[in-house]
Amino acid sequence: QPREGARMATPLEKLEAAQLRLGLADDEKLEKLVVAGLVNIIKFLATDDAAVRTKAIEVLTHINKRVKDERKVTLPLDKLVAHLGQAKGPFEVHFTLMYIDLALARATPEARSEWVPALLHGVHARGAAQQDHILALFAQHAPDVKVEPRARFNALFVAGDAPGGTAPAAASAPAVSSQSASSPPATMPCALSPDGACVARHWADVLLFLPGPSLPSPGLSVTAHTALAPRLTGPDHDKRLGERKLAILKLGRALLGDVDVIPLLVIAVGDTAERVADFGESELRRMGTPEGDADSPSLVHALCALVVGDDGADRAARELRGLEREARAAKASELAQELGVSDATRLRLPAGMSVQVRALGMLARLTSSARTLEPVARAIRRCAEPEAVDGAHVG
Repeated sequence: QPREGARMATPLEKLEAAQLRLGLADDEKLEKLVVAGLVNIIKFLATDDAAVRTKAIEVLTHINKRVKDERKVTLPLDKLVAHLGQAKGPFEVHFTLMYIDLALARATPEARSEWVPALLHGVHARGAAQQDHILALFAQHAPDVKVEPRARFNALFVAGDAPGGTAPAAASAPAVSSQSASSPPATMPCALSPDGACVARHWADVLLFLPGPSLPSPGLSVTAHTALAPRLTGPDHDKRLGERKLAILKLGRALLGDVDVIPLLVIAVGDTAERVADFGESELRRMGTPEGDADSPSLVHALCALVVGDDGADRAARELRGLEREARAAKASELAQELGVSDATRLRLPAGMSVQVRALGMLARLTSSARTLEPVARAIRRCAEPEAVDGAHVG
């Protein structure tokens, strides 16, 4: 407690004192100081005082240099994730995410399973760059994320209709004794919240992603592909990518209703990883034809989008491929004007041929109605175009 009448330290003095303590601390003391004070230092970034903000960045940069190569130094993952929901300014959010990234890399699988789902709260309302970062972090660590307790995923569903809520949902679905241990029980429909819709779209993107020189992967836009590539490629990427896709499929099958999970399973069937394709195939067979929402506009549109893609996407992918960042931005702006779109880098290609064929097969099994006729007709017209006609589509 400060003595009565004593002058309170200014924010700049507090940061300078913290910097001195950190600089003098050995590794053991450093961890204690970081766990106790990291989030408090990040909070100083919310100030309008440029000098205080500059000093806070200086202290945080010092911490980063000290802990980056010292993987035994743990970081306060719980405090960082909790603060992410309160962080406002771009500097504050940037450094919070940066340290969450470092904390996840050295956390236990149990800690990742507990805190990674919490990153999804409010993700739909974030800017594109922050959203891409958070969703890619989830994909990267998906193999460690367990379904239970399902209440951790409540943000993905409309209040009262979540797996951990009071309304009947996925958590209350009875297990089927004939299912294998690797197959989750069937789920009851849950209405997705804006966060849930955002996450489901991203899970589809992860399943569509293919490593390699092609940019973008079939079914993706340039933006979606480039956001995923740093997280999903690297040494031993084929095996790890397959594990991440399979983990996301199992989470989706356990948490989502049929209408929302069918597009994920359809995409999976065309994957090059045998385990991923087998899981998608077996779950689609187990599911059969969805009932009740068989002509759901969201399901029909999702399946048709896999077949059709966006107008102009082929040209955008072709002309943006291989360009450096600045040149790509300039070319994308030019293409956006010519194509009459807001962002040419977000135009999506049709999915790969095997996925298109499976999507068409699923569309043929769904109940047709007036409200879903237009997208289906567009998909059929796409298949009849000379450049799209081939043995697979004809079949």
